Amino acid sequence: YTIKINSCGRQSRWTEAVHLLGEMRRCQSEPDAIAYNATISATEKGAQWQAALQHLAAMQHAKLQPDVITQSAAISAC
Repeated sequence: YTIKINSCGRQSRWTEAVHLLGEMRRCQSEPDAIAYNATISATEKGAQWQAALQHLAAMQHAKLQPDVITQSAAISAC
C-alpha cells in the first residue's frame, strides 16, 4: 500500500492516497509511520492542510511517533 500511496502523492492524487490508507486499515493491515508519512505528504502536495493535520492526529492516536518527515510535511501543508 505504501508504494501506491507514494505514487499517488507524486501525481498529486491526494484523495486516492487517503482512500488507500483507509483501505489498508479495512484490510486489517495497520498503517505504519511510513504509510502515514506518505499520506501526509500527498495531502501536503494537494494543499489539503486539514487532511494533513487529521492524519497527523490519527498517526499519534495509533501510537506512532511522528518524525522529521512527518512534521515537515504537516508544516508545509499549512
